[in-house]
Amino acid sequence: MGFAVPILLAVAGGGLAWGALILWSRHKQARWSECQRMLEELSSRFGIDLEWDEEGAKFTGTARGRSVEYRFVMLGVVEGVTHYGTRVEVTAPVSGFELDVRARTLVTRITGTLGNVKTDDPAFDRAYLATGMPEKVAKEVLDAEMRSWLLSQGPARLQVQGEGLFFEKDARLDHEAEIRSILLGLVHLAERVEMATEPRGYRDQH
Repeated sequence: MGFAVPILLAVAGGGLAWGALILWSRHKQARWSECQRMLEELSSRFGIDLEWDEEGAKFTGTARGRSVEYRFVMLGVVEGVTHYGTRVEVTAPVSGFELDVRARTLVTRITGTLGNVKTDDPAFDRAYLATGMPEKVAKEVLDAEMRSWLLSQGPARLQVQGEGLFFEKDARLDHEAEIRSILLGLVHLAERVEMATEPRGYRDQH
C-alpha cells in the first residue's frame, strides 16, 4: 500500500497533464479556425488578402492592392501579464512629404505644445500633436474624414515618410473589425497622400 499512493498520484498527474495538452490543442485549433474564417471574410468582402506568419507574429499580404505588414510586438510583462502592441506598415512611396501624428501626452496637454499643423478641429487638436512638411499638404491630407478615423483609433501614432505609412498603438488589435478599420483607413490615407503630392498638385502647394 505504501507504493500505491505515489503511483496513483503519478498516474493522476500524468492524466491531468495529458488532459491539459488536449484542451490546449483544441483551443489552438479553434483559434486557427477563427483566424481562417476572419481572413476569408476580409478577402471576399474588403479586398484584404493576408497570410498569418506564426513565427513572426504578423500578417502579411495586400490591402486593395497595396503591400501591408500587420504585426504584434511584445511591450513587456506587468504582474505576470504579457502586453502586446500593434505595428502596421502600408507601402506608399512618397517623396518630399512627411507627416507625424502622435497622441498627446499629459505633458503636452499641460504645456499646450502645438505641432506646426493646426487643423482647427478642437477635438483632434486636443487629442493629437501633428507635424508635417509641407504644412499645406499635411492639412489637406488630414481632412475631416481622416481626423475622424484617427480619433476613432484612440491614442496612437501615424507616420508618413519614405516608402510608406506607419501606424502603431500600444494594444493588441487582432479582431476582424480592428484589422479592417486600420488597413482600410491607411489605404485611404495613402490614396490621399498620393493625390496631394502628385506633380501638378504638389507644385501648387509651394
